Amino acid sequence: MDSVSNLKIAVLINTPPDETDFQSVVRECFREAFASIAPTGEVDFYDPVVERKFPDASRYDLVVLSGGKIDAACSDPWVLGVLDYVRITARDLPKTKILAVCWGHQAVSRAFGGQVRPVPAGEIVRA
Repeated sequence: MDSVSNLKIAVLINTPPDETDFQSVVRECFREAFASIAPTGEVDFYDPVVERKFPDASRYDLVVLSGGKIDAACSDPWVLGVLDYVRITARDLPKTKILAVCWGHQAVSRAFGGQVRPVPAGEIVRA
């Protein structure tokens, strides 16, 4: 990696489309966040849900697995595709940096044999 300014980042938007503008909001948030540290960096977005597109991880400095609005323990074909992508990337490109956010970290855990289950209903943190 030459410098932080030249970062190449791939972001997988891990949520099915719905009537909200969730995917656009996620894209904009990632663009703004990465622009604050790498103004001339390149951020590309991939849709593993509908388009079933995954980045060539060898072309990026960082692969980001976004959060999502689906149960990470489900066996929808696209979810299994994300798990395969994580395993293959780690196996074939062990120096690839992967940043997993919320649903993404659950997918990484599951990809490597961890269990993902819902938390009990109700408050998780109390003031």
